[in-house]
Amino acid sequence: MTISSTQDITERLNLIKQRKLGYLTYEEYLAELGTTLKEVKPIEKTVKKWYRLILEIDPSNNTARKQRIKDQSILLQNTGFDNINGLELTSNHCNKADAIPFPDIAVTGAPAPNALIRSSVFGVVKRGARKQYTIQNIEDSWPTLASWKDTKIQFLGFQLDQADLDTWLSLIELAKQHGFGATVSATAYEILKISGKKDTGQTRTWLTASLDRLFLGRLKIQINSCSYRGSFIDSIAEDGLIGNDGKYHFTLNKRLMGLFKSGTTALSIEHRRQLKGDLVKWLSSYIASHAITKSKPHKISISKLQKLCGSESLLKKFKQNLQKATVALNNVEKYKTSIEKGQTNEDLFVVRVP
Repeated sequence: MTISSTQDITERLNLIKQRKLGYLTYEEYLAELGTTLKEVKPIEKTVKKWYRLILEIDPSNNTARKQRIKDQSILLQNTGFDNINGLELTSNHCNKADAIPFPDIAVTGAPAPNALIRSSVFGVVKRGARKQYTIQNIEDSWPTLASWKDTKIQFLGFQLDQADLDTWLSLIELAKQHGFGATVSATAYEILKISGKKDTGQTRTWLTASLDRLFLGRLKIQINSCSYRGSFIDSIAEDGLIGNDGKYHFTLNKRLMGLFKSGTTALSIEHRRQLKGDLVKWLSSYIASHAITKSKPHKISISKLQKLCGSESLLKKFKQNLQKATVALNNVEKYKTSIEKGQTNEDLFVVRVP
């Protein structure tokens, strides 16, 4: 059960006072944390934030509760009381050795390379069996994906969709304060929570598959003079049973920094949670990656847009889906989207500032 309001907190604290539902009292929590009221007095504001994180966990999930308290206790011991104030304590932590900082734009959202969100890498994928991009011999050319001008993207692996992008953005959100090359640890609960998915057995199974797709997927990207060869996740390991709140330990390749430097857009994960469907999410990120003003609307042919997003529908069907997507986008975006006729009578997707 997730806490959604101050009222929820108050009700839960009242239940604790009544000794119902098995929630820990604050004093019991401190005892499990290995400290006392007197010791935490100088940092009481921060520790109470940690306590509220414990209240988010259903009391029947004792394993998850004990794991989170253990993580908090370790961080408290390693950081020390003098430096702990203001830290947001969740169960993720990292090893920052030789890490490379994220670009400054990361402070406004989860940064995503423009080359990827303007391409079919995280595409509009038809539900069902995913396509797998392969080669027969090592000297064979890799399959090429539709991409923006001055960009060439080749890819091996299973097709990736916008839900996989949500997973990757969640990892970036967890890693951005630590940097490329840092080993970051997080539970399935934390990753799913950031991406806006419910924490269930089914979503945890899906998350493991999504992480595998991101790890196994191999990219060759050439953007003018910048190039990258590698995967979305440099390494990933599992600690304990993920279904019982074990942790994932992952690393983002340091060389990804070059790809981010070639052009990056800060995407709002909170905003993406409001969007439904691969096409709507893809369009939202695509639009965000362009500088659009009242005097400079963005225009692109529908046929080209279809290739970029990776849709394999018939053009007529894609246009129908795009029309529905423009309605959905206009309800949540600051831009006005529409389908119009160009000078050569070609159908165009147009984005304007109202």
